[in-house]
Amino acid sequence: MQVTVHDTIDDIGAVEWDRVFGPERLFQSHAWLRSSEGGALGDCTPKYIVIRDDAADIVVAVAAYIIPTSLVMFSAGPIKWVAERIQRLVPWFLRPRILECGSPLGPGNGIGIRPGAAIAALAPVICEALERLAASERVHLIVLRDFLEPELEASAAFELAGYARGESLPTMSLDIKWASYADYLASMTSRHRQKVRRGLALAEKSGLHARWTGRIGDRGERLARQRENVRQFATEYSREQLAPSFFAQLDHALGQRVRVLDVLKGETSVGHALVVDDGSILRWLSFGRETGGVRDGAYFLVLASIVELAISEGKSVLDMGMTTHGPKTDFGAIMHLQWMLLRFRGPLGKLLPLALNYLNPARGTATRHAFRDDGP
Repeated sequence: MQVTVHDTIDDIGAVEWDRVFGPERLFQSHAWLRSSEGGALGDCTPKYIVIRDDAADIVVAVAAYIIPTSLVMFSAGPIKWVAERIQRLVPWFLRPRILECGSPLGPGNGIGIRPGAAIAALAPVICEALERLAASERVHLIVLRDFLEPELEASAAFELAGYARGESLPTMSLDIKWASYADYLASMTSRHRQKVRRGLALAEKSGLHARWTGRIGDRGERLARQRENVRQFATEYSREQLAPSFFAQLDHALGQRVRVLDVLKGETSVGHALVVDDGSILRWLSFGRETGGVRDGAYFLVLASIVELAISEGKSVLDMGMTTHGPKTDFGAIMHLQWMLLRFRGPLGKLLPLALNYLNPARGTATRHAFRDDGP
């Protein structure tokens, strides 16, 4: 087999790359990866591994990136408080460069295997390629992200090669099974329906309304600024800073599949949400606003608007990402547990994953039974 490493997705044909990952894999698609290059994702440096068979056909495609990452990013309580204050004085403290397979902006395993190929036979080749890449970049920690429960059998092949399993952030989704937004609200328990209505009433009282405005166009600067305002106030997982070029490149790569929801006060934009059409899935990418940390119902307004869009367009699933779990579960989203695989290159190889699991305790998932037919 032939193994090659690339710094840009342009080195690889779009059709052959996407054929390996398959449909409805937005965050691993050729178009998405192209829009994420050129400094569009802050400190992320993309790397792509391609493994071809003797006929020069791709058997394995790996979408990875190198990024400085806090080792206590999922922690809470005193550990997080102490670490963050030290990092303000010493930015590199517990913040090494890591090689990560996945996407910094959404869920999904970054390793694509050609249909019919055996992961058990290919895992050693993949691991060796990752090891060589990490060594050449002087990176000690390798992370394989976002294995859902049904994929854990495949992850066993990597565990045999020295990777340790740890819990990652859950991803969230809402299965769309209603003919209209009115049916969706009617199917909720009275408690959750009142939560939604209170949030929307607060948005109305604040003078806010929302309007879908089509493609990104020339609004990249504003969207980047609004998103960064929210990121600065984030209390959960948040690493990547999106440059205006990301929005411009995303608009160019995905065209009409990208849509902007403007949150307006009068006719002035005070916030936005960004969604992408991914076949039967509607994916919510980002939320931003002009003033961070304000409680005015804008987030509830955005949630309701996106749910209504997914229903009206007949989508099967609304992908709601990996953060802000509370409000999304109020709207009926289900949390799906995800796992990551860790390997530390060095004498602490077996101890560091255990230490990371201690510093970042498992969060598990929570079910809020937002709908009457969800059971007790």
